[in-house]
Amino acid sequence: MTNPSITPLIPDHLAALAALANGIIPADEIDAGAAEVSAAARLDEKIQNGVNAAIYQQGLATAATLAQEKHGRPLAKLTPAEIHELIATLRDRLPAFFKQLRLDVSALYLSDPGVWQRIGFPGPSTATGGYPDFDQPQTNMVPRQKGATVATNESLKLGPIDQIGLSCTDLDEAERFYSDVLGLRLSGDVPGTMKFFTCDRMNIVLFKGDSVPPNSVIYFRVQGEPGLIEKKAALLKSSGVKVESDPHVIARNWNGFDVWLAFFRDPFGNLLALKSDVPTKKMG
Repeated sequence: MTNPSITPLIPDHLAALAALANGIIPADEIDAGAAEVSAAARLDEKIQNGVNAAIYQQGLATAATLAQEKHGRPLAKLTPAEIHELIATLRDRLPAFFKQLRLDVSALYLSDPGVWQRIGFPGPSTATGGYPDFDQPQTNMVPRQKGATVATNESLKLGPIDQIGLSCTDLDEAERFYSDVLGLRLSGDVPGTMKFFTCDRMNIVLFKGDSVPPNSVIYFRVQGEPGLIEKKAALLKSSGVKVESDPHVIARNWNGFDVWLAFFRDPFGNLLALKSDVPTKKMG
């Protein structure tokens, strides 16, 4: 049901909304991008219900004005390159509108089951009623119903672990912790949905959700230099990280090494650890 206090979008603004949405997720060889999921029409419905209406009305009016001032024609008539340039201007001038538009368009696109099938994503995790392998590469995925048996002629040959998925409730805070505190490189970003952080040859992927379920422990390797794991733990503490267990030896002379561990948590409660294999000192 629409909100009678909300002024409906004029046709030019609705066309501008479609053009901007397609600028956020453009068409490619896979599908028509934002247009594939009717992003503009669905956003218009949300606006008419009062969801972020003021942000959108201000943003669309500004975008229409900028298009006329810079290019002398309506936004919907701009080329993809001109729209890309305009979106960059909106990002700087109206960051709240840009972030909301990017978030909403991405959410509409990535929540569509038809898109999941086209990009090889089999659905959400079993925690929300989906598939158990939702966070794994789906290069051999075929359309299927839940519970169906999938026949394959390929023998199972696993390679190295490619990525590990964790949950979070705030992607900006995830980037602050994993990049600024732990020093991992941000290697990918699906706005409003997930962020990728490179750790050696592996990615750690933070998926945004409403809650954080219990996780398996990720162990970060620390060079086997005596005292180094204590220094790393101290740096974590100085950065405000919750260290649950100070560095300690769990096994001595294990194949010639003393195995040291220290446990800590990220801002969302995920349990992480430092692991250092320090050569055992030879006696006398």
